[in-house]
Amino acid sequence: MTVNPIPASSRASSALARRCAFIWFIPTPYDGCVTESRAASIRPLNVSDIDVAVVLNNAEVPNVGPTDAQHFGELLNHSGVVWGIDAGDSLAALLVAFEPGAVYESTNYCWFNDRFDDFIYVDRVVVAFELRGQGIGRAFYERLAAHYLGAANQMTCEVNLDPPNEASMAFHLRMGFEQIGSKLDDSKVVALLSKPLGGSRS
Repeated sequence: MTVNPIPASSRASSALARRCAFIWFIPTPYDGCVTESRAASIRPLNVSDIDVAVVLNNAEVPNVGPTDAQHFGELLNHSGVVWGIDAGDSLAALLVAFEPGAVYESTNYCWFNDRFDDFIYVDRVVVAFELRGQGIGRAFYERLAAHYLGAANQMTCEVNLDPPNEASMAFHLRMGFEQIGSKLDDSKVVALLSKPLGGSRS
């Protein structure tokens, strides 16, 4: 995917920022009907979504890495998928995931990229406050697993161990992830997680 150079992001209102919450930090009960409905509304993000995506993301720093318009444009360029879900007329949730060999300097991504050549890495999932408890995390993960079934043999990500993120770890364990390593990431320790996807195409 290629995008044109991105202009500097406009300053976002604090009111919009307060709508946001990072889905991995929220235990969300599974409601099959709601999850299926949300999964059906998942769409690829594009250049026109960048300003709102930056607001959603930066409301959750340091739970997720900070971004700006230029950086998010680079995510669009180099990631495997960048998906979103709308609430009304506005972007309200997003997922960014990377394939092997991507131009991406995240040390957590590099940990997987140095060890495996067949995976999909979930870089971030962010969801607006009003969508909590509606199965957004599960919908994103199930769509991602279906999208890469037969093309990658595992889905990977990291979760904070120190300081601990118990809700995130519980969510990922319910989704079938297992810890395969750990590492120091700046001032925190993270668990490196993996979930089998059924093997890649030969």
